[in-house]
Amino acid sequence: MTVSEWFLLQYEELADIVNAAHNGIVTVNKEGQIVLINKAAERILSLKGNEILGQPISCVIPNSGLPDVLRTGQSELAKIVKIGNVTVLSNRSPIIRDGQIVGVVGVFQDVSELYSLRQELQKEKELNTELEAIIESSFDGIGIIHADGTLLRVNKAYRQISGLPPEDSGVGQNIRELEKKRHIYPAVGLMVFEGKKPVTIKQKIKTGKEVLITGNPVFDENGNVIKVICNIRDMTELNNLKAQAKDYRSFKELFCSELEDLRARQLAHDHIVAQSPEMHRVLELAQRVAMVDSNVLITGETGVGKEIIAKVIHKSSSRNGGPFIKINCSAIPENLLESELFGYMDGAFTGARKGGKVGIFEYCNNGSVLLDEIGEMSLGLQVKLLRVIQEQEIFRIGDASPRKINIRIIASSNNDLKKLVEEQQF
Repeated sequence: MTVSEWFLLQYEELADIVNAAHNGIVTVNKEGQIVLINKAAERILSLKGNEILGQPISCVIPNSGLPDVLRTGQSELAKIVKIGNVTVLSNRSPIIRDGQIVGVVGVFQDVSELYSLRQELQKEKELNTELEAIIESSFDGIGIIHADGTLLRVNKAYRQISGLPPEDSGVGQNIRELEKKRHIYPAVGLMVFEGKKPVTIKQKIKTGKEVLITGNPVFDENGNVIKVICNIRDMTELNNLKAQAKDYRSFKELFCSELEDLRARQLAHDHIVAQSPEMHRVLELAQRVAMVDSNVLITGETGVGKEIIAKVIHKSSSRNGGPFIKINCSAIPENLLESELFGYMDGAFTGARKGGKVGIFEYCNNGSVLLDEIGEMSLGLQVKLLRVIQEQEIFRIGDASPRKINIRIIASSNNDLKKLVEEQQF
């Protein structure tokens, strides 16, 4: 055998080995031209070797990555590459001779099915993560029971509602045994397996807490129950809501009763006869105001009954045992009005009564004073009245010491007090 024949034989054996390889093999020279492609590569990439040999790899397989290795001299291993409709796992290595890069070999495997399976598994993993988050974030407790009766899992809300530690939650145990031990009783899962339909019951758990539990069956394609999903809700909150609703109904009944009594009492005051809805609302409002110990302003035209409403407020209040005095601010001169309201000391002014005089404010202690036509009161006297309202104390005319009082002031006017304020007359 001649040397040339021996080399030819070696070449043919090498070609047979390369073509027998399951993985695809593509080799380029230092110019980036394809010099070798095996049968597996032709099959995987749907190419014909005799048509592409000598062609630039960048034109035949643009994203092969072989020119990059040719340029850098660095191997690139386990690279996922999408070539047409095929996904391959590729290893690319430089061919070095006498210290020089003379080409690059790429060895790759078709992993399209594996890659597709990997993507499906990733989607399944993401879906499981989402379902896990939904189950764990549920406000209701959730328990999952296998067809053989084993409690597969419970969520965080179940553990919180039951008050049981994780090791005592029953996971991994058969619900028949849990029912016998009275950990759960009765076991709704057994009812669902037997009846093959949703069941809702009240159930007591080991801690003695009462819960509302609903079991829903999960069927296979043959109509067999393969799992039961249980939703558990703490009855404590529902019972509290029931108690609150009962208290509300009792309060409503009491309120309605008191309101009817209020209406009856208001019509009895001073033999008041009221027929119109508007007047009924006024009397009802007067009754409500009477329950609050605050000063009151009544406005309205002359003759509409402001004094009557003032008497209703006084008689319906806690001050009804005290005096009630009305004084008309427009009918009494300013100086005389001040002495009537505040009183005076002995010798406070010429003509003053010996021993002084108790004013209306002081006389009506623990009672009520009606200041009719308050819009006619002078600004100077209004300032002194303001102190009575704010501090509940008075100074008699000629006295340097304040006197504490406890009165309710009811004021009335037929004037537009807001307009008087804007005109700086009140």
